[in-house]
Amino acid sequence: AEQFLNNNWQNNKLLSNQFVYDENVNAAYVNFNKQFKKTSIQLGLRAEQTTSKGNSITTNKVIEREYLNFFPSVFVNQTLDKNNDISLSYSRRIDRPSYDALNPFVYFLDQYTYSQGNPFLNPQYTNNFEFTYLLKKKYSVTLNYSRTIDVITEVILPDNEKQALYQTNQNIATQNAYSMVINVPVSLTKWWSSNNNLNLFHIGFKAPDIAGQKLDNKSTSFQFKSQHSFKIQPGLSAELNFSYDSPVTFGVMEIGTRYGFDAGVSKSLLNKKASLKLAANDIFNTQINNINSAFPGLYYTLYGVNDRQYVSLTFTYRFGKNEIKPARNRSTGLEAEQGRMKN
Repeated sequence: AEQFLNNNWQNNKLLSNQFVYDENVNAAYVNFNKQFKKTSIQLGLRAEQTTSKGNSITTNKVIEREYLNFFPSVFVNQTLDKNNDISLSYSRRIDRPSYDALNPFVYFLDQYTYSQGNPFLNPQYTNNFEFTYLLKKKYSVTLNYSRTIDVITEVILPDNEKQALYQTNQNIATQNAYSMVINVPVSLTKWWSSNNNLNLFHIGFKAPDIAGQKLDNKSTSFQFKSQHSFKIQPGLSAELNFSYDSPVTFGVMEIGTRYGFDAGVSKSLLNKKASLKLAANDIFNTQINNINSAFPGLYYTLYGVNDRQYVSLTFTYRFGKNEIKPARNRSTGLEAEQGRMKN
């Protein structure tokens, strides 16, 4: 940012943000698959070597890192009979901080509130264990346990020198999470079907030192989603979705209840070559963020409404022959990188 001083435009370092970040990830992986009569096994191992350099020209800070990690995975599926299947899996994964979270530039919201990136953030690592029971190839119950170290968590802390609050991200020491997920699809009538998902979970955070204090927060909560599809007539369908998140303590924040309704109507046109869809998102504008402090000695409340309420009209036309097989949806590392580029 520049300002006009002494008849010249001059760079204002307090309002400028120049952060150069270079990262190189080299990876190699090996997979093994074996199919028996009623049992299938899949083993995998991925190795990643990472070098990174973050240079904040504005604040004159340079952070360099180099690390090597191994990520094993195991999946075993057993068919008990025609109506019953079970599976066991284990995996280790890495989640790197977003680029915005690494930038040490200070963003002032007002004289009492500001946010700042943390160039010293490390990736977080998760070991995940999962057991799934599948009934009649459609009803499922999944039990899950995961342990994450160096958890990247948004925190709001006091700045006593500036008499202000600041938001940043830190690596909170350990997170343990237990969950049970129940998925039940239901065909209520010939024209009405639904899919219902209930996620019950218990989550705990432990950190030896955040602003000089220990943190040991635990919370039990649930999430519920219900999706309903209606076949009104040939070529005309509708959908209604509902979601509910109960209160939960996450790190240093207590997040209040959230719920919402979405709806849509879709019409097939031109011998199914085209479709027209009218959709309404967050119909009652209830996707509200209500956050309170869960940090000892610090009291604050954040209240905000996400801009998720909108109405959209979408027209889709498919060119060419419909019988051509669509391209497979391949998963690449691009999705993870796009997530890290949030602003």
